[in-house]
Amino acid sequence: MTFVTLVRDNPGTSLALEVERQGSPLSLTLIPDSKSVGKKAEGFAGVVPKVIPLPDEYKTIRQYGPFSAILEATDKTWQLMKLTVNMLGKLITGDVKLNNLSGPISIAQGAGMSAEFGVIYYLMFSRH
Repeated sequence: MTFVTLVRDNPGTSLALEVERQGSPLSLTLIPDSKSVGKKAEGFAGVVPKVIPLPDEYKTIRQYGPFSAILEATDKTWQLMKLTVNMLGKLITGDVKLNNLSGPISIAQGAGMSAEFGVIYYLMFSRH
């Protein structure tokens, strides 16, 4: 059972956790809050994992000339437009529920949180 499943399946239930903090084990009690998802209550907790920086050997730098940059920007814009139309289609057909989408405030909060972890995480967030 994953941590997410454990929290989701136990809203309002006291959960005993053993975590490692600064190299030492620490016992904690977590009581997940409850939120309604459809007709079912699901647990949730505001937990952020430790972010491990990406090693330099996995980082790449892309540099484009003016013409290549325009082509790359056009391609990225086209991809975003296709994704938007695809998602609108899924909303209309019911393949995606409206409560699965985030508004501009939630998106900005997610971008801000990812930016706090570093540029790489922000860029990975902004790609999706």
